[in-house]
Amino acid sequence: METRMEQAKSLKAPTASNRLKTGSSQPEDRSVFKFVALQASFIGVSIRQLKQTLQENSEVVYWQAIKGQPAPDLIAENKSLVSRIQAIEALQFQQACYNSRLLKKEKLKQCLIRVISQGLDPATMPDELSESRIVQSELKQIETKIWELLLQAKIFDLTKGSGMDLPTPESSDFLSDRHTSVDRLQDLVYTKEQSPQNQDTPPRSPKVSRRNLVTSVRQGISVDGSEEERVARKMRSSTIDLDDFEWSESDAEILEVFGSSNNG
Repeated sequence: METRMEQAKSLKAPTASNRLKTGSSQPEDRSVFKFVALQASFIGVSIRQLKQTLQENSEVVYWQAIKGQPAPDLIAENKSLVSRIQAIEALQFQQACYNSRLLKKEKLKQCLIRVISQGLDPATMPDELSESRIVQSELKQIETKIWELLLQAKIFDLTKGSGMDLPTPESSDFLSDRHTSVDRLQDLVYTKEQSPQNQDTPPRSPKVSRRNLVTSVRQGISVDGSEEERVARKMRSSTIDLDDFEWSESDAEILEVFGSSNNG
């Protein structure tokens, strides 16, 4: 059985040499980068699969006990499975929190850049600057929690049998997903300017007052915390039902690979 020391070797603690030289919107640690890029549906399927294995082992242990034959190996494996399941469920929640905070950070960034691109000093929006720093700090804290949980979860072992290609620092898939999210957020910021009542009126002069610009940006930057709370409540649930997931073709292939490996 893999010891905690061996696990730690495969997941190096965040150091200068182990960090990605990428944009600030990505995790700095390589293992954390790989995890947050995993599909949420895959994490849910992984939890379900481990619980199924735990149930099957428990059945065997039960019948062995009826026969008076101890099964210490399976009992030890079950103990390890319980720890992994709990760790992956915690990771699932942390991933949801991370994505929520990341979206908020990008929205704040876009609003501040809009002000700066008008030739104004970002100091005119001290609240947004302060909140951006707070969100950045929260992201770092979540990354640390994710790294610690990865030692217990060993979730990357499950991806090996699924045929899933993990993202690399040079991969563009993860970046494209993040840019898509940023584009959606940027659309939200400019929603007021594209409202129907403004379409029939002559275009406004590009020269706007500093006060009006800052006020407009602040109105667009208000972040609704109810969505984050809704996601958090859902992710805290200890039971994961596959019916709750929106299956894609790739997800079905992953589950099929898992099922065939167990039957083999």
